[in-house]
Amino acid sequence: MKKKKSVNRKKILRIVLLLLILSLLIFTFNSVARLVLLFMFIFVNLLLALGKRLLPKFGISKFFFGIELVMFCTIITSIAFGSQIGAIMGALLMAINYIGERRFSQYFPITLALYAIMGYAAYFFKSYDIVLVGIGFTIAYNLLVTLIVSFFEANKTTMIIFNITNILFNAFLFVSFGRIILNLII
Repeated sequence: MKKKKSVNRKKILRIVLLLLILSLLIFTFNSVARLVLLFMFIFVNLLLALGKRLLPKFGISKFFFGIELVMFCTIITSIAFGSQIGAIMGALLMAINYIGERRFSQYFPITLALYAIMGYAAYFFKSYDIVLVGIGFTIAYNLLVTLIVSFFEANKTTMIIFNITNILFNAFLFVSFGRIILNLII
């Protein structure tokens, strides 16, 4: 007979998701266009997370682990909409990523908090080039995650693959699309 878990992880994720969406609506109430753009970011992140989950498990799925749009959308949102919305969006997109990939790990609170911090802090670098800010925050995030999860004895190979993939993918996004999307928003 299985013991019932005391904490239902799906319920926690749903509650966090609803609270973050509610917070996002409160802070963006004054503009429908801004809200549509934020929902586009959410939708694209969800699609990518679902796509990653549906990848065949032929040993290559771990190489897609670091491919995500969370950092890109978080930094763009923060610079365009402000630190509070950037922080909420970072946490919201990370929660959506977990839900879309149907995973829940011990690192959930860490990654959620770090993306919120990145989203909050990026706004204060809005006078710098978006490419430098985006790549800088991506590298900072990966260094912080590596440092923190090393205390949990995380798989070093997985962390290295994640870091390399994540940094290269985000560098590609910021170099290729960062200025274009930010100019469309601002």
